[in-house]
Amino acid sequence: MRKLPVILPTIPDDRAFKCTQCGLCCRRMHLSQLPHLDRGDGTCVNLIPGEIPGKFVCAIYDTRPEECRLDRTAPTHMTLESWYRTNEQACLVLQAQPILDSEIRDMAALSKVRF
Repeated sequence: MRKLPVILPTIPDDRAFKCTQCGLCCRRMHLSQLPHLDRGDGTCVNLIPGEIPGKFVCAIYDTRPEECRLDRTAPTHMTLESWYRTNEQACLVLQAQPILDSEIRDMAALSKVRF
């Protein structure tokens, strides 16, 4: 069966999703629809340290799964911009949660940053 192309609305850069590259959304793979990407500790196998210490990026960003593409997962009852703002709020909630010592050690090892 042939897939039809996905036509996405365009949003100006100043209103697009503002990722902080904290990597927390990619550290919950065991809770996602993509458990096969879990490296065994809940972290996606494709999460790698970014150029800035403490920041993380996706090694397969351009070919990442559909579930990882925020612009393609918006519910039909929301605008894309509203979906971005909702997800930014979810990010803030994740970032406000206490980090376990084991998560700090894992993040330090992954980013080669000493805590």
